[in-house]
Amino acid sequence: MRFRLNHWLGIGIAISLVWALAGGFWGYQLGNRWSESASEDAASRLYQCLNNETLGSGSEVCEEREREMQRIRPCQWPTAALLGFGPIPIGWLVAYLVIGIVRRMRPDQ
Repeated sequence: MRFRLNHWLGIGIAISLVWALAGGFWGYQLGNRWSESASEDAASRLYQCLNNETLGSGSEVCEEREREMQRIRPCQWPTAALLGFGPIPIGWLVAYLVIGIVRRMRPDQ
């Protein structure tokens, strides 16, 4: 038994695969930038707190900022998954809706 895809279905699958790879790569890079930016921002605030003469290293504010530094997690993979796989079902849904609308608008032959 041989399984044969419709021409448009095959194109849709190919576009989905390309999007999953390209969107995943883009999402990974974007998540990497977000993580680096958040880490740099938190480190800067902690450094300013530690260098402040009135607060010092033992203050509650500096300890809170140090805990904030430890809470920052890399978000490359969740962002890659969201941007790589998230739009694919939406694209398929839109494609099927457009096909359904076009078929209903065509006069019967």
